Amino acid sequence: DKKGKKSAGLPPLPSTPSYSVTILPFQDLSQSAHGSQLRDTLGKHLQFLLVSNTSLTPRLVGDEAGNIADAVNIGRSQNSDLVLMGTVLGAEVEERESGGSGLGFGGISLGGKSKSQDAVVVLQVEVVDVARGKRITSLRITGKDHQDKASAVSIGTGHGSMDMGNPDFRKSALGKATEKALNDLLAQFVRDIPFLQLRH
Repeated sequence: DKKGKKSAGLPPLPSTPSYSVTILPFQDLSQSAHGSQLRDTLGKHLQFLLVSNTSLTPRLVGDEAGNIADAVNIGRSQNSDLVLMGTVLGAEVEERESGGSGLGFGGISLGGKSKSQDAVVVLQVEVVDVARGKRITSLRITGKDHQDKASAVSIGTGHGSMDMGNPDFRKSALGKATEKALNDLLAQFVRDIPFLQLRH
């Protein structure tokens, strides 16, 4: 007899992905070259994190939304349950180096002198419920990293340098700050959306 169990009447957790989310392109309000170049990699890596860690089915689209109503319409066209609207509020790198500037290629500089870097990435993501046509939560995340070592990797603004698939970028202070921000975003997202479940 299952009537006495505490779980009686509660809906079962989905065993397969049953919710879909549309990820819109991140908007850049940071007024920095770093922020404008981070736009593409943020959406792609967020999609990867959601696939790897949640029961959601994420879809990355190229349509941009100027407001919540636009996001709802895009979500409906994609048959999605949720829409994520992301903004880069800050993407700054402060770099100090003693000695020469080192060698550079492809937008990435490799200096052999003593170098320190401090990076800060600030993101804001609006989570929109498509069925109800409204925002259900707003997440603001800051990722920081400091590196103080010889031969530190310096990320320039060359095309294609700021990608989480680029090992030099991932090792840089900006890359690590970006990754920390996205991981914190995932944690907050799962915390604030009660029907999500993490994969173990």
